[in-house]
Amino acid sequence: MTDADRAAGAPTVLVADDEQFMRELVVTLLEMDGYRVLQAETGAGAIALVEECSGKIDLLIADVMMPEMTGPQAAAQIHAQHPGIPVMLLTGQNQTSVQTQGLDGADVELLEKPFETGELRHRVRTLIDGSATR
Repeated sequence: MTDADRAAGAPTVLVADDEQFMRELVVTLLEMDGYRVLQAETGAGAIALVEECSGKIDLLIADVMMPEMTGPQAAAQIHAQHPGIPVMLLTGQNQTSVQTQGLDGADVELLEKPFETGELRHRVRTLIDGSATR
């Protein structure tokens, strides 16, 4: 089976993070686990990718703090158009009360950076599996 064959039936994850190293790390880990991954540097870029994507996006992973539009703001706009997409927010700050206005009813996870790769993988799988059973 080729990489393209695996990716064809694989869940799709959209990763939005303005920090290139972090974005590439998350993308690499997810691709190693067989996910199809789309990536954006900004919240606006993530929204544009969702609008352009012809298939289903199974999970949005967004950094909390990005210039111009925060991850929660981008997630809220995406969720308004596609309410079934679960959201994982990444934060480098010790925040337990990230503003998630507009994400009522969405599965939202908060993962603090730095994180262990196993924790990221576990939470991604849990969110995707949970949304598939609805």
